[in-house]
Amino acid sequence: MNLPGFVASGAPRSDDCQSVNGRPLYKGRRRTTVTVPCLVAEIHPLPGLLLALAAVSVIAFFTARLLTRRRRNIWKRLGRRRRLKYDLQPEGPRLSGTINGRSVELAATQQGSDTEAAIAVVHVSVELHDAPPEMTAEGIPGFVGHLAALGQERIELGAPEFDRDVLIRGADESLVRAYWTESRRSAFLDLVRSETGDQVMLRNGRLESELREIVSELETLDGILNSLLRTAEQMDLAD
Repeated sequence: MNLPGFVASGAPRSDDCQSVNGRPLYKGRRRTTVTVPCLVAEIHPLPGLLLALAAVSVIAFFTARLLTRRRRNIWKRLGRRRRLKYDLQPEGPRLSGTINGRSVELAATQQGSDTEAAIAVVHVSVELHDAPPEMTAEGIPGFVGHLAALGQERIELGAPEFDRDVLIRGADESLVRAYWTESRRSAFLDLVRSETGDQVMLRNGRLESELREIVSELETLDGILNSLLRTAEQMDLAD
């Protein structure tokens, strides 16, 4: 099919565009390009490319929506299982409530404890009953953790394994030392080494775990919550 001002690939030239600035466009040869008055452009690859890009964009959009809905459903199911309140915050879903007399909270955010970059982070926290309010304890297992703690102010308790893998800070050193009995040190150290999330800490009177990824399995969240609840009970019952 011929269009005014166009010549299909391989077709003779059109009479609508015979020269540019007085110079002939063709000299009896067949062209493989489309001719427009005073312009020459390829026509055949562009529509197909645009359609492909549009199709990819539509597929990506609906796939992202389906994944988001599936992940939110995981949080809702866990909320029903644990009888926790579900809220959808601007940064992501949140669960809160009480389990076995302890306040618990699970929240998806875009901010981790050791980075200012926007990353997917899940925080899970469980209340402790007897921890000194201004004390913090951060799990630092492994070579990278040990390097990160070098030169930082800390309280050492004289327990080599615990002091190596846990960074303790507190305003009242006497309260801190009194709190960390052998049984509490053992329970917290087991939690730190259990790979419950990417970061384990005690702060503001709560046990916390931080997971730096998008959670797509209900059992992942429930497993972290179980570990924190179990450790909190052990630490509160400790002498």
